[in-house]
Amino acid sequence: MTVLTCPLARAAALHPQAVAIAEPNRQLTYSQLDRMATLFGNRLRDRGVGPGDRFTIQSENSSELIILMWAAFRLGATICIINPRWPQSTTKQASQSIAAKTHLELIEFRAGDEVAHHETFPATVDDDCLATIVFSSGSSGKPKAIALDLSAHLANATGANENLPLTVGDRWLLALPLCHVAGLGVVFRCVLAAATIVIPPRPFLLADFVRDHAITHVSVVPTQLRDWLEQQATVPSTLKTVLLGGSHWSVPMVEKAVQVGWPIFTTYGLSEMASQVCTTSGLKYGVGTSGQPLNGRELKLNSDGEILVRGDTLFRGYVTSSGFDHAVDREGWFHTRDRGFVDAEGYLSVLGRMDLMFISGGENIYPEEIEIELLKVPEIEQAVVVSVDDETYGKRPVAFVHGRSITVDSFDPEVWRKCLATTLPSFKLPDRFLPLPEDQVKAMKYDRVELTLLANSTNDS
Repeated sequence: MTVLTCPLARAAALHPQAVAIAEPNRQLTYSQLDRMATLFGNRLRDRGVGPGDRFTIQSENSSELIILMWAAFRLGATICIINPRWPQSTTKQASQSIAAKTHLELIEFRAGDEVAHHETFPATVDDDCLATIVFSSGSSGKPKAIALDLSAHLANATGANENLPLTVGDRWLLALPLCHVAGLGVVFRCVLAAATIVIPPRPFLLADFVRDHAITHVSVVPTQLRDWLEQQATVPSTLKTVLLGGSHWSVPMVEKAVQVGWPIFTTYGLSEMASQVCTTSGLKYGVGTSGQPLNGRELKLNSDGEILVRGDTLFRGYVTSSGFDHAVDREGWFHTRDRGFVDAEGYLSVLGRMDLMFISGGENIYPEEIEIELLKVPEIEQAVVVSVDDETYGKRPVAFVHGRSITVDSFDPEVWRKCLATTLPSFKLPDRFLPLPEDQVKAMKYDRVELTLLANSTNDS
């Protein structure tokens, strides 16, 4: 157990009047945020939550949710933020699976005054405590409950801020949900730097909001960046950093943006490492890499090209009915099931998921290898490759594609096959091309299970 001053309390002591959270209708200074964390901590205790307890809450991003996080950390409790889009039945199952003591409603923390007789608990935290449980997306199967200590979150934020400096007065747009580690990472990075967390309304136009609210930093996934660049051609004057991660991006799209001055930094990360593992510090090596490992992280490849990671940001394990599945080998390496390669300069390029691999006529096919090449085709902005059943070869690839310039008349699979044939062997060329469904175009993460079912249901064979 390592007790240290709460980072929020430290920020409040050093920069009490700095704006901690900005919402459309109000803002909170670090001094106010610090006091409210104590208030919310008392309310948590009123509801029977104490050190070591786990609780779930289902909510969109809000200042109250961030306050509740820090209240839980100070109390030594574990918060699990459930995806607000999950149905009630799934939320209940998730809460039971992690042995949560209670499920709270955020409305309970939006009204009332601090009870006078309560003693304020010390503004300290145990950095070895289990701080958060984050559920994986489940886009390729059942969601996993990923347990992260406070020390992992703090190490992640420290290394990230060393690579891309953040300071008082900077304004980071919280465009990603707090039920994901990428969203949580924004909160920790800002608190360590006493920077401002800017929470937008829902829905909002990224281009307009960044311009009108003097945003300096933003984390986005490729679909968000694509929409942003469509809305705005010129670089916003206040913008310092666009952190791009989450999945494969269109290299031509990013190259074009970088050439006109967009400050895009590509990254590779995963929930089991509290978010970022590698990030570029500049794009002189090209937009196809994810950068080098940040401080506090180690990375290597095994003989199959699988990416292995370990370090100060590593998770405690997956929550199970009997405790934790630590999911590391004897040397402490976590096997990501991602494939990649590292160049002579130490820059990582991610090739795709090993568990998406399928066998076609005796040949191993990795869908994301095909997707990477499809995204080099100028008119293709999004691509997802799945496998369909085939009587002759067992499995064959089918590609879903989307691009703003692609119309019914210009949907031309033969042209795209010819493009792919310059870099891929013939057995990796998709048998069919289908339009990417609209719900997947707008999704933060593709649902490969749904797309596989769709491709098989339309299989001509």
